[in-house]
Amino acid sequence: ISTLALHSAIADNKAAFNLTNSFVDQYEDATGLDVLTDVVRDTTGEYMSTLSGVGGNDSYTKLLLHCDGSDDGTVWTDSSASGHTISKSGGSDPRTKTAIKKFGTASGKWNDSTYLSAPDSADWFYDDGDWTIDWWHYITSHCPTDHFDFVITQANAGAGTDQIYIGTRRTGSGTYYMMASANTAGSPGSSSVSSLVFALDTWRHLAICQSSDKLYFYVDGVSTEGVGVGKTSTVAFPDLNTELRVGFQQDVEYYNGYADEIRISKGIARYPGGLTFTPFTSPYDTQTLNATGNYTSTTETANATVSKMGIVVLYENTSGTATLDTDLVAQVSADGGSNYVSAPLTAGGTFSTGVLVAKSNDITISNTGTAPKYKISFANQADGSKETRVKGVALLY
Repeated sequence: ISTLALHSAIADNKAAFNLTNSFVDQYEDATGLDVLTDVVRDTTGEYMSTLSGVGGNDSYTKLLLHCDGSDDGTVWTDSSASGHTISKSGGSDPRTKTAIKKFGTASGKWNDSTYLSAPDSADWFYDDGDWTIDWWHYITSHCPTDHFDFVITQANAGAGTDQIYIGTRRTGSGTYYMMASANTAGSPGSSSVSSLVFALDTWRHLAICQSSDKLYFYVDGVSTEGVGVGKTSTVAFPDLNTELRVGFQQDVEYYNGYADEIRISKGIARYPGGLTFTPFTSPYDTQTLNATGNYTSTTETANATVSKMGIVVLYENTSGTATLDTDLVAQVSADGGSNYVSAPLTAGGTFSTGVLVAKSNDITISNTGTAPKYKISFANQADGSKETRVKGVALLY
């Protein structure tokens, strides 16, 4: 029954929830978690492992601008492993500003006449694979109607020539559309979603990604076309031998506003299939794998005194093979975590592709109570040789 509940939770992308005598969590969000020690919840893969750092700067990340620096700073750094050289073109902006920022020490400010650029690279050739571009967006005034707003582009000079535009464009009074478009030898392709309201002086998280030949558009983690809905991609992105530009359309249309955490990811659709997600609440960074770590669930409320408990754990051997009760350990408590009892795990078969089941039945509780919770611990974790990920837990009481 618990395994069935986990199937339902994953299929419906449920946050942590209770049944009459059980608690089910597949880590859709952090609502079912209490204390984490050298463990994080990965917000993209929705799993628990002994990672440190919020993540988001990984091998898929091809450009990452934290936009940090001093007030009126002009030094720009690509924090991705690619380390592209970032140049500033035009006047004093874009520059870093400390008064208005989403994360870190500053954000980037564009002033409607300048842009950032990076040399041409294979990193900017998306072809027909998966990719994601996301950023935090803050406008202090609306651009003219039918003008591009914040865009990441590659374009040769002159209208109608080869070009790529990914970003936003204004359609009317306070309304915009998000778009991904390309033009190769006069053959345009474009996908967009319209009638989006971007209020002034407000930080919004915007994301555009392509997944399996569909394009998805998000505002603050919500799919703009409805849950699970994406546009079939008609965009063939060319491999252009031109620089990448941030905040500038090919002719005279520039961004006028602020941006933070600008990221280009290639080879991955960060946000799956039009489903709602929670944007990162801190800057993207690299993650390191800790050898040990543990986490606990929130404390639940039982209808009666608990003297027997059980647990089902879904886990994945990302690297190596975890030994149950050594590398992956489960404990349960009926008194809110004051006392934990070992829950010896046995293999329970395969849950889904790559995801295994471990279970522990009929655990006798000596310190009875009405406040059940669980604790999961990891040991012997090592990057590349043993990484265990917990994908969900069902606690029975």
